[in-house]
Amino acid sequence: MLVVERVLQGQGVALQRVDDWTQLGAAIHRHRPDILILDVNLPGLQGDQIGDALRRVTSCPILFLSSEPLARLEAICTRVSRSSFLPKDQVRDGLLLKLRSMLLPGAS
Repeated sequence: MLVVERVLQGQGVALQRVDDWTQLGAAIHRHRPDILILDVNLPGLQGDQIGDALRRVTSCPILFLSSEPLARLEAICTRVSRSSFLPKDQVRDGLLLKLRSMLLPGAS
């Protein structure tokens, strides 16, 4: 996630990093994020499982990052509403465009 942090901080985006998924619900209530960026493979929980749990506390968009096969990422995003994915090898060049498309649909 360090590349994500560098890209977003370079654009002046305010970030709140949560390293322990068990603290994510409290952080969402405290900070009211515009979007969540999650790794699909978290220690103790997979991204699609955490996506399902997050839908019980927030409707904000979720961007999943992963090196998993595209078919798996597509399946996760089909299951978790208001979500999309970005392969990790595309983060450096594609993160800002992906976030813009998720947060400002129709904007180019």
